[in-house]
Amino acid sequence: MAQPHAVVVGAGIGGLAAAAALARTGCAVTVFEKAPVLDPVAAGLALAPNALRALDVLDVGEEVRKRSAPHGIAAIRRRDGRWLLRTGPHETQVRFGDAVSVLRYADLVDVLLQRLPSGTLRTGSAVTAVEPGTTRQPARVATETGDVAADLVVLADGARSALRGELFLEHPGAVYAGFACWRAVVPWRPEDPLDFGETWGRGGTAGV
Repeated sequence: MAQPHAVVVGAGIGGLAAAAALARTGCAVTVFEKAPVLDPVAAGLALAPNALRALDVLDVGEEVRKRSAPHGIAAIRRRDGRWLLRTGPHETQVRFGDAVSVLRYADLVDVLLQRLPSGTLRTGSAVTAVEPGTTRQPARVATETGDVAADLVVLADGARSALRGELFLEHPGAVYAGFACWRAVVPWRPEDPLDFGETWGRGGTAGV
C-alpha cells in the first residue's frame, strides 16, 4: 500500500503541529507556506499544562520546557490594583501536574520545525486552490509552483484564509469581534520587581 500523502496549508503553530502529528503516523507530509521565509512574530506565549501535554504527544514537550520559563502564576487585578485572583506555581503544579510555561513564539516554531522530515516545508509557495478528492481519486492542491495530489488536506492558513470560503461555501468567514490585541517582547532584568498577571480595566485588558 502506498504511503499516504498529507498537505498542510500554512506554517504557523497549528500547521506545523498538525504536520508533526501526521508525520508521526507515517504520512508523507508537505507544508506549503506563502511567505518566502518563516519570520515568527515577536511575541511570547504562555502554555498551560494541557498544551504541554498535547506537545508531549508530539515528543516535543521536554524540549519546549527546556526553552521555557516556568510561570505557574494565575493573577487577575482590577484597574485600581485590587487582586481578584492570585495563585502561585505550587498550586498550579499540584492541581494540573505542570506549571504554566512561557517562551517565545519563535522558539516553539523552531522546536516543531525540528520534528519535520527534511524537505517537508516549502516556503514561498502559496496554495491557490484545492479540489476535494473522492473515494477514487485524491484531492488536488494547486500551488504557484504546480499541482500536488493529496490524500488529506489540512487548512491552517489563518483567520484570513483564502481557501475557507472556496471549500465551505456557507461559512461566513472571520468576523471582527470589536477589539484588537497588541503584543511585544521587551527586555527585563530579574532584579527588577514585576507582578505578573492581567489587569482588567474598562474596555481593555493588559497582561504581563
